[in-house]
Amino acid sequence: MALTAAATVTRTLLLGTGVALIAQRDPIITAKEVATLDQLSNGRFLFGVGIGWNREEMESHGTDPKARGKLADELLETMQAIWTREIAEYHDDFVNLDPLYAWPKPVQRPHPPLYFGGGPAAFPRIARFGGGWYAVSPSSDELAASGMSAPKRTLEPVSDAPTTCPRFSDFSSKWRTRFSHLRGGS
Repeated sequence: MALTAAATVTRTLLLGTGVALIAQRDPIITAKEVATLDQLSNGRFLFGVGIGWNREEMESHGTDPKARGKLADELLETMQAIWTREIAEYHDDFVNLDPLYAWPKPVQRPHPPLYFGGGPAAFPRIARFGGGWYAVSPSSDELAASGMSAPKRTLEPVSDAPTTCPRFSDFSSKWRTRFSHLRGGS
């Protein structure tokens, strides 16, 4: 509810989650909540997602901790289908979504930028989904200094989201240009 309030009283503030544990959420409701926030904010929503680490919490939501990564991937693919298709449908090991009409659709195409929480273990998922990194471990500069590298895209990017969650100090000119239509407000 706080993000909805912020979306309706600001014009340039970027809004996002940090992070939504998608393996513990319904994909239809979550997809509609994300699209609604993107609509209300005129395309300023950044979707921060996580896979989770608290085994007890996962189990209390009916999620097998050992399968949470595959489940989260399927749930996110289901949400992407809902955001991008007139009639969404998705079938895999954990998710069985029969043809469904769902609105609203997000303002941002194909969907709001995705930011994945976590450390280096999240990098393959970031590359797979063309997302950004919501770091809970050292920054990309600190990783580079230690000999590790930040996520590298292995496929063609599906969005123009920056690799790491934007900070005021390193907000890229490409990102500023993307949101240039929002200038002039708070």
